[in-house]
Amino acid sequence: MNNRAENLLPGLNSRIKDIVQKYSNGNVALFSTTLPNITQQRLNRIFNLDTRTQKYPSVPDDILISIADVYSNVNLEWLLTGRGEMEKQSFEIVSGDNLNLNINMYEKDKLLKLALKEIDRLENENAELRRKLGVEESAGA
Repeated sequence: MNNRAENLLPGLNSRIKDIVQKYSNGNVALFSTTLPNITQQRLNRIFNLDTRTQKYPSVPDDILISIADVYSNVNLEWLLTGRGEMEKQSFEIVSGDNLNLNINMYEKDKLLKLALKEIDRLENENAELRRKLGVEESAGA
């Protein structure tokens, strides 16, 4: 007796299929060309029942590593466990001069530190220029 539940694609395999769908419109051949050293046949194998065991094969580590390397915006926690969203969360900052920045949440701390360092440098430069020009600093500066 063939139980349909046994033939469901395992979670990890299914999530990789979701990634293929999102980034290559479901075209496994096209998606495999974006992954170094991963052939279409190897990738396609994880989406098909093994004829000997009638089970889906486990996803090889090199496929996971290639996806993580090439698709850095894919949330690895989601990929491995199914928790969270497929893509890493990001947010948009609109600065006073209408400069739009799309910042990945995982890099925000690094960017924030760089921005604070640059602000400090500019404030020091402004203070030095004011001193050279003999301009009084305002209370808000």
